[in-house]
Amino acid sequence: MKNLLLQKFHQVLETVAVKGIRTLSELSGELDIPLPTLSRLISDMVEMNLLEKVDHYRVAPAPGLIRLGECAKSHSPHYQYMVPEIRKFSEKMQMNVELAGMKEENMFSFYSGSLPRNHIMTPWESGLKPVLLIMSGVPMERCLQLFSVEIPGVSATEHVILERELESVRSEKKLFRTNTMRQWSWVSAFRSRDMWFGLCFYGSAAENCSRERFDIECSMLTGHIMSALNEE
Repeated sequence: MKNLLLQKFHQVLETVAVKGIRTLSELSGELDIPLPTLSRLISDMVEMNLLEKVDHYRVAPAPGLIRLGECAKSHSPHYQYMVPEIRKFSEKMQMNVELAGMKEENMFSFYSGSLPRNHIMTPWESGLKPVLLIMSGVPMERCLQLFSVEIPGVSATEHVILERELESVRSEKKLFRTNTMRQWSWVSAFRSRDMWFGLCFYGSAAENCSRERFDIECSMLTGHIMSALNEE
């Protein structure tokens, strides 16, 4: 980037947005920006309502930055093409839904919707992040490392199960889980331009829904979404 000041501006915003509240010393050390320069940048960002000071030494994302992110997401062509179809399908199948994107190991939520009667699970529990990681080309060892960092205290058995699931995802490009309480989790990843997307449905599912039917209809849904994105 030719404009180094703009690059520093972006680095500060991204770090605070991703990692949360940071001290000026932490930012200076992580980004290799001298404290005087950093103080001036942060003063401008506070004035622009992109960052806010928690106290004299710490900064956090301000409402202006949060609003920008939400607005940008809702106006994204990806969001506009995918979310209405996914929301309709979720209601039809009586399943909770997660839609996320991933680029360079950074995962971000595009849409999340849950139904009152269904158990709420995190994207990690439902398998979304492991699937996205492995499909984006992240090595198996790195996937397991990121998983362990996200959820400390993972047992050896869980670690082995995840490794087997990721091997399965390599070939099938999806993950399907069920348990005795009829809680389902169906996860699939697909690529649009230079970004990976993960689609996850989870919960109790409609009473008349079999695993085979659900698998077929989900595959048809992702195919329909991909066609719409490619025609854009």
